[in-house]
Amino acid sequence: MNSKSSCAFGRYLTFGFHEQWMLSFLNLGEDYLSNNSLGPKQKDALYQYLVDAGFIDRKKQTTELFQTLRLLNASGQLSSLDLWGVVWTEFCHNSAIFLWWANQPIGDYDKETILYQLRSTDKRQRTLTNITNSLISTLQYTPIGKDLKQGEVTKNGRNRIVHKTGHPRLSFLVAVYATYVFAISHDIFSFSLEDVEHYVDSPQTMFCINSAELADALVSSSKHGFFKITWVSNKVFLDLNKELNKVDVIRMCMPLGGV
Repeated sequence: MNSKSSCAFGRYLTFGFHEQWMLSFLNLGEDYLSNNSLGPKQKDALYQYLVDAGFIDRKKQTTELFQTLRLLNASGQLSSLDLWGVVWTEFCHNSAIFLWWANQPIGDYDKETILYQLRSTDKRQRTLTNITNSLISTLQYTPIGKDLKQGEVTKNGRNRIVHKTGHPRLSFLVAVYATYVFAISHDIFSFSLEDVEHYVDSPQTMFCINSAELADALVSSSKHGFFKITWVSNKVFLDLNKELNKVDVIRMCMPLGGV
């Protein structure tokens, strides 16, 4: 994460994303941006998180991705882990600090440890403190931390400790969504999982899983039309459908072909 990236992430100020903000936005849509009890700076942070989640554009209009997820959520066809798996995928592709965190190894971290690691990329203490608070609070107040195992936050006295364990059991929807987002961003639609595993934004890196775990998730559904999968010389090769976009993928994962 370079200096320019850390400045951009400073738009979150010191606030983390909250699960309740997401639930309220799912229920109220664009109205929630103006009809809430958040303070002015929290509203600014909310706006930036929703942009980075791919849920609104810069004009505060909801996106096709959000509209699709909102409808599926209202109809009971979207689990909490599926929703937050999509959000985490978008965060890692759109936000420097979340991508940085995805590339940190499994382990226990306190605030000072995270600050120390970040100082190698930016020396401004206030900026780094705000970034660190935003990261830890997002992990603490959304299912990304505990349920997706990207960093469960516990308290040790006045300190917060982040326990990054990784290896969540991904659903087919999250696995195929993350794979398509990765493929589209790199414009590669035929590859082996093992050959891309160490990319900084691969599904394996984002969720802290290995290629075997990703392959298991990708073959866990009988749905067709997403990809062809073959095993050659201990590698798993995917041929994705270039005609699909990421919203198509979500729709096709749903019963009866989606909504």
